[in-house]
Amino acid sequence: GLAKELDIPINQAESLLARYAAAYPGITAWVGKVHEHVAAVGEVRTLFGRRRFLPAIYAAHPADVNEARRQAVNTTVQGTAADLIKLALVRLDQTLPTEVKMLLTVHDSILLEVPDSLLEQTRSETIAVMQTPPPGFNVPLKVDVKAGRTWAECKEWHPLSGDTHD
Repeated sequence: GLAKELDIPINQAESLLARYAAAYPGITAWVGKVHEHVAAVGEVRTLFGRRRFLPAIYAAHPADVNEARRQAVNTTVQGTAADLIKLALVRLDQTLPTEVKMLLTVHDSILLEVPDSLLEQTRSETIAVMQTPPPGFNVPLKVDVKAGRTWAECKEWHPLSGDTHD
């Protein structure tokens, strides 16, 4: 899959994956534990407890088993990220001024409609809320805030207050 995505030879993709595994052995060990867990119980959970059943882990075809293993890892990571966004939305709703409207979420982004007069206040409150991890979650959370008159403008980098984007 990596070779196809990067349009490189398979041996080069394998080399990249091997170097990644060597550089981050903790991730490789964690993925192995997720695979063992899903094989043992047929499900995975996000860090906040949402459950996904993966019965294909017991399939006769190796491709189905491999897909279930991939889904187990993906669900744990992306499902936890979705949980974090949902928790942040609740906290934001309790924090932001009533004039600020939450319009929608797209993956890990939240689109807000903000009066110009509240832009700086909303920016600082949004960062404070979203960078504060929920109880029991001790991974630092990084937040970028972008502003624009349209959603398309927000997808480009428009820093507020001299922020820089790396």
